[in-house]
Amino acid sequence: MYRGCPGPGVHAPGRVCMPGSGVHAAGRVCMPQARCACPGPGVHAAGQVCMPRDGCACRGPGVHAPGRVCMPRAGCACRGPGVHDAGRVCMPRDGCACRGTGVRRTPRPAGCHGTAASAALSRPVRAVPAAAPGAAAPRAGHAQCRRPGWRWPRCSQSPRALPHVRRRRRCGPMGSRAAGGEQPPDDGPSEAVGEESRRLTREQLYTLVAAASINFSSMMCYSILGPFFPSEAEKKGASNTVVGLIFGCFALVNFLTSLILGNYLSQIGAKFMFVSGMFVSGCVTILFGILDKVPSGPVFIGFCFLVRAMDAISFAAAITASFSILAKAFPTNIATVLGSLEIFSGLGLVLGPPLGGFLYQSFGYEVPFIALGCIVLALVPVNMYILPRYDSTPRKESFWKLILLPKVLILCLTIFSLSACLGFFDPTISLFILKKFTLPAGYVGLVFLGLALSYSLSSPLLGLVSDKLPYIRKWLLIFGDLMTAACLFMLGPAPVLHIESQLWMFVLVLVLIGFSLGMSAIPVFPEILQCAYENGFEEGLSLLGLVSGLFNAMWSLGAFVGPILGGFLNEELGFEWAAAIQGGWPLLSGLATGIFYIIEATRKSSSSSLQNPPGDNEERTRLMGNEI
Repeated sequence: MYRGCPGPGVHAPGRVCMPGSGVHAAGRVCMPQARCACPGPGVHAAGQVCMPRDGCACRGPGVHAPGRVCMPRAGCACRGPGVHDAGRVCMPRDGCACRGTGVRRTPRPAGCHGTAASAALSRPVRAVPAAAPGAAAPRAGHAQCRRPGWRWPRCSQSPRALPHVRRRRRCGPMGSRAAGGEQPPDDGPSEAVGEESRRLTREQLYTLVAAASINFSSMMCYSILGPFFPSEAEKKGASNTVVGLIFGCFALVNFLTSLILGNYLSQIGAKFMFVSGMFVSGCVTILFGILDKVPSGPVFIGFCFLVRAMDAISFAAAITASFSILAKAFPTNIATVLGSLEIFSGLGLVLGPPLGGFLYQSFGYEVPFIALGCIVLALVPVNMYILPRYDSTPRKESFWKLILLPKVLILCLTIFSLSACLGFFDPTISLFILKKFTLPAGYVGLVFLGLALSYSLSSPLLGLVSDKLPYIRKWLLIFGDLMTAACLFMLGPAPVLHIESQLWMFVLVLVLIGFSLGMSAIPVFPEILQCAYENGFEEGLSLLGLVSGLFNAMWSLGAFVGPILGGFLNEELGFEWAAAIQGGWPLLSGLATGIFYIIEATRKSSSSSLQNPPGDNEERTRLMGNEI
């Protein structure tokens, strides 16, 4: 009577196959007809989805550990049958009856039941008993609706198993409420639920404020050295090479400590790591302001390396914890949140050099560091009070299992290439602008402002697109990398093009580079998380710490390699060829990403054709009819 299922699991294209049960076409979820008891939470034998009896809150859309299926509270549009991005289960729009565990929504013509137009869609629902003891299942043959035009077949699972979903009344044949009944959990785009999900909770708002404060202050502390520290270090006996190493040691130490801190985030605690990192950052910023009192020579140089390394450790702790907390607080729209917070990172990078230069010229060397350090220290008790605690049971996720995933390796190459391209500008772009366009020194920062503003302003929009349309992330990554490579080739421009460089063209290319960097950088974090979930990693702070540490480590490695390689190429070949060669990093990552996604799509297509051979349409229709 039934076609053979190739095996339990989610198969392409989005087919959910359970052993011994039903036809699996059109994304239908088929459950066994036997009434076997649920041994506990999780996905068990015979494909039954069992929910915990203690009503554990659903932390966002997706399939969570241990096998909990969480639906989005917002009404995200279903793009077709099957299991889609972020674990959302989308059902066909043909109005088939519900034959298993779960809640599904089917668009209806006007009227819930009783009309000729909806007769084909008002078939009786075959009810399966709820997994949890005592859970009330709806009566067989009783279709339910929330309002005219929508049919809500109820298969199993009581409202009490999902405490975050409002209980609703049952609807009668024409949408009237049945006395004493309860409406099943609502996973569709109802106005009330959608409106509520769009409102930020107090904890989420406080988390955003804390993350914005660390993004802004850390970027200010990082960029404030540029205008005046090299000249002061030269007075203390440090050569240009030593000054470059002092700047570079920040990225190198950040790279090493991000991996370690991310691996132990769940043991240390996200809030403690965040606050302690911010406190140490404020202290070492003040210490940097009193280094002019240290004797010149090796003592001064040694203290500079020590303080800069401590600053890198504090930065790694705060940013790694911040990324993890944000991913925990905003599981369904992390790209939008990270993109929006890049505005504060851009503001810190843009305002740091001019503010530091002004305070240095007005009050001397100590005041910029002491003032900024005191501001950071003043934010510590504020964040201790407002930041919610996001602790979890410590679990040891395998770092090597994550880093050796092919997709994660390619995404790490993307992060490294983008950071290396940005780092390339630090030792080269100001010298090229002064030499090529003969601009006053004060206008150099205004030229570079085009890149910072375009990146900061486009990041929220790109994050929103990445969250709302997750299937576009792969295209953002590919085209962002290729666009960055093309822009770096045109930045000089490369001598092979025989194009004379113009100031307006130089600024335009910088603006395009800022936009293309956002296209590639914003979707990387959620893409790594999704890859980890698909490969069996359990959701929690342990995994978020690993991903956050890996992201920051790869970014820091690029920030270390980029200036060194860029300075060497600029000295040997000139800025035009150096920029073109530096564009090889994003070109390589873009091509690797594109090839990977092509291979992945080919494998899924071949797997689908092998597991689901084309059958007779007549037989499929007959089987579907027998099942209903």
